[in-house]
Amino acid sequence: MEKTSIQISLELKEELKKLKISNEETYEDVIWNILESNKELSDKTKKEIDLSKKEFEEGNYISLTKLKVKYGLKNKNKVIKKNIDNCEPELNPKFINKINNILKDGFKEYNSIEELGKHIKSI
Repeated sequence: MEKTSIQISLELKEELKKLKISNEETYEDVIWNILESNKELSDKTKKEIDLSKKEFEEGNYISLTKLKVKYGLKNKNKVIKKNIDNCEPELNPKFINKINNILKDGFKEYNSIEELGKHIKSI
């Protein structure tokens, strides 16, 4: 494979570094992952993301803490679970299963991105 170099700012390099799942992953791998993820988004999804960004910027959202109080739930996990149970049927069932598995385990703290990446791959 022919190779080339590109010039990026140190700020972008640090942001790309944060996206690495492991130290062995190259910046090329990170960029390919971003490109692949971007290609997978449908036009409808892109419009919904843009709308969500706009609503967020306008302050049109409710935090998990406020929803927790509103529904009288004990923790944020239950708020997320309640919202997943009421989500649109077009959501991918595999995604819903992954979220439900994460909720069963509860929120965990990780010492590194590598540790988080291993956990995600194991789900």
